[in-house]
Amino acid sequence: MSTFIKKGRNGQTRIWKIWVDGAIVYRESGQKGGKMIQTFDTPGAAGKVGTKAFVSANDRALERALYLTKKKKDNGYREIDPETWQLIEKEAAADIDWPSHAMPSNFEVGKPLDPKNKRDLDARDELVENARRRLITLKRDGLCYIVMVGDDNIIQIYSRKMERFTDHFPYIIKEIQALNFPPRTVLTCEFVIQKADGRDDRKAMQQLKGKADRTVKLQDNPLMRPTAVVLNTPYWAGHPVMLTDTVFSWMSTMHDFFEDKHTKYVEPIEVLYEDFESCKKFIVEKEYEGLVIYDKYSVFGDKAFNFRGTTERTPCFKWKPDFETDCVVIFNPDKIYSRFASTPEGGEWGTAGKVRDLPKNVSLFQYDKENNLVFLSNCGSGFSVEQRKEVINRAKDNNGMCGVAEIRYASRSYVSRGDDSNSLIEPIFRGWHGDKLIIEAKDEKLSEWT
Repeated sequence: MSTFIKKGRNGQTRIWKIWVDGAIVYRESGQKGGKMIQTFDTPGAAGKVGTKAFVSANDRALERALYLTKKKKDNGYREIDPETWQLIEKEAAADIDWPSHAMPSNFEVGKPLDPKNKRDLDARDELVENARRRLITLKRDGLCYIVMVGDDNIIQIYSRKMERFTDHFPYIIKEIQALNFPPRTVLTCEFVIQKADGRDDRKAMQQLKGKADRTVKLQDNPLMRPTAVVLNTPYWAGHPVMLTDTVFSWMSTMHDFFEDKHTKYVEPIEVLYEDFESCKKFIVEKEYEGLVIYDKYSVFGDKAFNFRGTTERTPCFKWKPDFETDCVVIFNPDKIYSRFASTPEGGEWGTAGKVRDLPKNVSLFQYDKENNLVFLSNCGSGFSVEQRKEVINRAKDNNGMCGVAEIRYASRSYVSRGDDSNSLIEPIFRGWHGDKLIIEAKDEKLSEWT
């Protein structure tokens, strides 16, 4: 058994334990001095017996335990001796060692609040109505990277989880060096690739997460070269400005730096100067991901970034448009419910936790204008336990065809517009449309070619 601890933001100590017993991975978690909750899962064997691809159930359980342990350590947990409560590992750094030209592995930048409860929604509404204090920026849809500008203009690039990506983006490195940022500056960036029609292409960006040589080769195609959009500057010339300065101060410094500079692969986040309703309309028309709304005169303090490996929510607000559409829901893993029917295969069984032996996800389809049933994507969010049980009953009663559901999503792709799939991005189940026929779940854009 391995035991890990992590200091929470309120000073409480979180405990996490993991051990493997044969083919089962057991975990316990809780707060020091409180009740521990135990969970388990059984990954099962993989591959065909007798082939090189075969992995036994016991080996798969061990792989799963190692994976879960790495995730916890990446999120700030540290292994201890359960008898003495002493750290087994050397404690991670609590500041940046600039001469080493390396960021500490436990560095973590904050994220904007995604308001869900009434208090946060009211705070956002109050801010957007205050023209003197609000500052609205464009939210881009890419991947987050941390750029370190060290002494002697030595540049390092890291993922949000502090994996080194310096060798992956030579064009960005070259341009950052040419811009001559102040030494000892840290930039939080969103690396984005745009499609020909101006939409951000997250899938293209995800293709650049592999090995460096392959990633660099992909960027031989100019359409696969990302732009580093600078969101904020945790450090500027060695000073932790986001801890101490107002949003208006550090953002003005950042934008002033870029003024009159001609750049191709590095740029500051765009500030929108219209009112909130006009900004929302702009986002929907241009199909951008959303907005981030700041209070110009707020100071983020220790929520801006930390050295605990814990993601904090900074006092600024996300806004993303919600789109809705009607989809045919299919749950038919391995065609178990349609042996003698034409319903396509779709959906997966859950293997652990609350979804064990219940649908982990369902498959979403829509009809095109020729009445062909077109696969969109899988959806596993928004279902209660009871609704997952209902999915099984619906599938049993109608050859895997569960019915029509209202699905909320952040954005979507169309092959007819040059995308590589017809997927819904971040789909969430909102409920069943009992009064709608299957054939009415239609989107004629699925057949349009432009």
